[in-house]
Amino acid sequence: MVRKQLISLCLSAALIISLTACGDDDGFVASVNSDVYHPANCKVVDKIKKENRIYFKTEEAAKKSGRHRSDVKECWK
Repeated sequence: MVRKQLISLCLSAALIISLTACGDDDGFVASVNSDVYHPANCKVVDKIKKENRIYFKTEEAAKKSGRHRSDVKECWK
C-alpha cells in the first residue's frame, strides 16, 4: 500500500514538473480525471473545472502523459 502511494506521488510530481501553463489558445488541456487531451482553444475545455485542468505546451507532452487525442472533430480543424 505504501509503495503504491509512493509511486503515485512520484508520478504526480514528475507530471507537475513537466507541465507548463499555456495561454488561452496555446497548447493542450486535459482533466486530471481523464485520459483525453484537447487543444486549448477547444470548446470542450470550458467544461473541465479549472482546478482539474492540466496544461501541456506540446501535443507530444500530452501524449507522453499517457493521454490520447479527443474525438471532438471540431477541435482539430
